[in-house]
Amino acid sequence: MIFTLQFFFLPVFFNFNINAKFFLFAFVVSILLLLLDIKSLNLHFPPIVIVALFSLGALSSFGAYHRPSAFIATGIFLLLLVYGLLIFPSIFSRGLDCLFFSLFLVFIQVVSSLGLYQYFSFFFSGKTTVPLIPYLLPPNKTPRVAGIYGQPNLFALLLVVGILVYIFLHLHKDILFKSSNRLIIKARYLPLMTTSLVFFLTGSRAGLIALVLSLMFIVLFFARRNWLSKGSVFRLEIINTFLAIAVAYLMYFLLNKYMAMLPDRGFTDVGMSADARFVFWTASLLIFLNHPWIGVGLDNFKFFLPKYINSAHDFLGFAEYEAMGYTQWSHNELLQLLCEGGTLGLVIVGILLFYFLKFTTLFRKNKNYSLRYFFSYLFLLPFIVQSMFSWPLRHPSLLILFFSFIGSLLTHYPGRSIPVSRWKERLVRSLTICVLLVAMWVGYSGIQMGSFFHNKDYKDNVQSSFIEFEQLEKNPFLQHPLLLETIPTYVRTAY
Repeated sequence: MIFTLQFFFLPVFFNFNINAKFFLFAFVVSILLLLLDIKSLNLHFPPIVIVALFSLGALSSFGAYHRPSAFIATGIFLLLLVYGLLIFPSIFSRGLDCLFFSLFLVFIQVVSSLGLYQYFSFFFSGKTTVPLIPYLLPPNKTPRVAGIYGQPNLFALLLVVGILVYIFLHLHKDILFKSSNRLIIKARYLPLMTTSLVFFLTGSRAGLIALVLSLMFIVLFFARRNWLSKGSVFRLEIINTFLAIAVAYLMYFLLNKYMAMLPDRGFTDVGMSADARFVFWTASLLIFLNHPWIGVGLDNFKFFLPKYINSAHDFLGFAEYEAMGYTQWSHNELLQLLCEGGTLGLVIVGILLFYFLKFTTLFRKNKNYSLRYFFSYLFLLPFIVQSMFSWPLRHPSLLILFFSFIGSLLTHYPGRSIPVSRWKERLVRSLTICVLLVAMWVGYSGIQMGSFFHNKDYKDNVQSSFIEFEQLEKNPFLQHPLLLETIPTYVRTAY
């Protein structure tokens, strides 16, 4: 399911890239709960954690402006908690293994090749208005490689995880190359160079921060255990790994320098400005201060932003006027959870602080942690770092990968097996059937909306326009409320 969600699309869906993937995730998890005969669960934490987090999310949903969006988001949040904290550790009691990571490396090479194809397509043909590969690669709009997600920052996160998986496999257990031939041994770094080159071509500043921090922690972890001393088998591997990444950066630099000499080919577009992010972050804090206890409801930030964005801009003082744009996300997951969930956001902030506290203990000299245990923590770091600047945890493909890593990390801790009695099994199945029915209803609504605009002969991006119009109609702080009165009349007249 992890790999399927990366490529899966339902063309008949409205917003087939995100909504359809959330539908697939809810559908598959529900079917698994119905089909799997789980006689016991491996618990690595008190069950009250899931109940408390879900209760806080549901409480904020009752006070939300647009309750359907809030309840759907809360339901997805519950499914992710059940998947990552209960189902995954119970089925995969030893966590993610070398087979998964080997398949993940193959997957990363496939998407990296697609990224190179996207880049050189822009190099030779420039901007395009149609997808390079239908339902797989989006149109080329900038020289920044957007990959299969159509967004450079999200694609950069996937590639950073791929780089870390490569380093982990070749340090923990070299399964790709078993040869004494020096040429073949050197060729083992070609996949790393390819992935690193595509990563740099995304132009993601948040991704670069995540990569640099991850590499720094790897060096620190090895240094604290004297694994970088002369004669250590890890020393040469780390040096070669860093050299491969450095060569990839040099190739990116030369390509970018040559592209800059061509019209409309250079990396002039660096994405969202820092001023815009500061404005969105400040608006999130202002929303939280006005709704500190239960928030405005999950997935309701987009409806409240217009009211607070002017105040946020005036409060900062230094942000440019053009920074007051519109977005569905705060581009900082913690701040968005604070303003949407209130107390739920504070609890998750506490969990994050606990994660970093545990992470720092890995570098104590008197502790002999394994390489697998260290990387189980490290795989989560890029997600957390980039979620402070973008919205990777709002994308289903990355979200399911994130909770899979959480489930794998939990398997390193001692747990207790709890037998599932007959009445508990019936209760879970009844609740699962309800979730499945809701998922099918939401999916049917998505198909209906998809057929609405697919059957219209529009030249522009109807999906994007329809989303913006829907948000405008539901926004509680419209500057022109008369529009709400004219919408029904317009619809009757048009159809």
